Amino acid sequence: MKKIFTLAFSLFCFLGMAQTVSMEEINKEVKSIAKMYKFDESQKAKLSEIIIKKYQDLQDVESLREGDVKVYRQKRRALHMGTQGSIELLLNRGNEKQMSLFNKQRKKERVENAKRVQALKDSNADIEDIKDAKIGLYN
Repeated sequence: MKKIFTLAFSLFCFLGMAQTVSMEEINKEVKSIAKMYKFDESQKAKLSEIIIKKYQDLQDVESLREGDVKVYRQKRRALHMGTQGSIELLLNRGNEKQMSLFNKQRKKERVENAKRVQALKDSNADIEDIKDAKIGLYN
């Protein structure tokens, strides 16, 4: 019960700060990831906190977008990698099915990212776009 209250409070605080991301978008992302890796309720609660933090941090670096684009993109990549790492830490290492799903998903992402990087290189894209594509940031 305490976890649910903490989660609800965190979500409420986040909504007060972030007008650009709806609660629906956050829930959708949490449900998608939780379903993909078959998270239990405890993992879902922690995942919600991670996703909320991700959007808070993205909002914090958004001011750099207009000013120092290179720093903005570096910070955005760091946030992405940090979020991915936090999600990986949530995995139950003793749950073979969960680890198998995670490893399959990572392999799929690496293949997709490699294709995207190659396409960008072939089109002489900006190096920052290539760096983003290497870790799966496409926008």
